[in-house]
Amino acid sequence: AYTGTHDNNTTRGWLESLEPERRARVDDYFGRGGPAQAEDITRAAFASVAKLVIVPLQDLFDLPSSCRMNTPGQASGNWQWRLTPSQMAQLRSDLLPEIKRMHRQFNRIDDDRQRDFSAPPLKPLDSRAEITAEPTHSISR
Repeated sequence: AYTGTHDNNTTRGWLESLEPERRARVDDYFGRGGPAQAEDITRAAFASVAKLVIVPLQDLFDLPSSCRMNTPGQASGNWQWRLTPSQMAQLRSDLLPEIKRMHRQFNRIDDDRQRDFSAPPLKPLDSRAEITAEPTHSISR
């Protein structure tokens, strides 16, 4: 599950761009209200059954559309956003503890979803090995 990619608006920017009726439906679905914030949608991603959760930094910081990374089809103005030193400090002091809390709250620590995704690759088959197993079933027409 992910809240966005480099090719779409920030979650806050998306929320702010919604027509009032659609915004009300989104607010109702996520049980949220008030100012546009990516936090509730980020929390929903962590609460999902998805094997992996990806949250762009712009969504962790609840940044507006002006911090969007890329607009497909637009030749200029893309890839301008940069994480500032003060944001890095905030990430360490405020956001990282919150991310860890969500990992614990939604049981994403020490679960198979995390281990399976980050497990080392399987040992490659030895192409010289002889295959001796007989088929266990046959297809008849």
